Amino acid sequence: MQNKKRVILIGLGTIARYHAQALLSSDAFSLCGVCDIRREQQLDPLYVGLPFATDYTELIEQLHPDAAVIATPPATHRLIAQECIRRGVEVFIEKPLATTTSDFSYLFSDRAWGRYHAICHNIYGEEVLWFEDHIRLARISRVSLSLVDPYLDASGAILADRLPLAGCWADSGTNALALLSRFVRLEQLNNVVVAHQRDKKSGLPIESRLTAATETTSVEIDIRWSKTQNAKQCVVEADGHQYRLDNSEQTVWCDGKQLFAYVGEPRLMRHYKNYYRLFEQHQPDKQTLEALYSIIIQNL
Repeated sequence: MQNKKRVILIGLGTIARYHAQALLSSDAFSLCGVCDIRREQQLDPLYVGLPFATDYTELIEQLHPDAAVIATPPATHRLIAQECIRRGVEVFIEKPLATTTSDFSYLFSDRAWGRYHAICHNIYGEEVLWFEDHIRLARISRVSLSLVDPYLDASGAILADRLPLAGCWADSGTNALALLSRFVRLEQLNNVVVAHQRDKKSGLPIESRLTAATETTSVEIDIRWSKTQNAKQCVVEADGHQYRLDNSEQTVWCDGKQLFAYVGEPRLMRHYKNYYRLFEQHQPDKQTLEALYSIIIQNL
């Protein structure tokens, strides 16, 4: 068996648990240490027994890992990535990569490009992978994506623990555009218009709607943070058929008939296990990634 790539996990919030479980079960990667500024996180049963630090630079000096997963709030991604790259550590950055023009300029510069990997987890859903393996599309006339997450409180404001995500456009918009890139070339989108409804307290988007088109395909993306719902789907009209990928239920439908259903682990667990399993052959190219984040940053 090949030597596993030794990885540290920086930031132990909600999404880090999926990274940790995926890394712990991976044939190619091993989780060798974890870091968080909150000392109490080391008491989580998932991390007990792993080297822990509140300063990721100390963890790097102690363990000399091959790679680091950055699962901290997006405002911190660039600085942590820059330091890891300086130390020769390969970097995996949770989405969104960043939320400022200067941070994006660094990440797409020659100093950083090729030394990190941008994680877009939803393109590794079981339903997405099945669709790509079994359905061949000739002419796509329309792609419509809807993403709803329960990230608002009773008053309609963004929940305090979701504020670091920087709003629905940066967080969910990245997922939407990543999935859209499986059907159209993002750099070919024209007439891109993005409208937001913003949280009155924070000013961050809580609803975002994108419309755009290529020469042959119309595109719509609707994103909403709500009080209770968690529902995500992608509808593709192509070759006289309507395909629907239910990204929450992990199913695929064609003209109202179910073609595929995954029954097993929760969708996010599958996303991250598949990410590390398919890592070598499934990375987005630079042109796609730059187009994706250009759309995000230009419409923040």
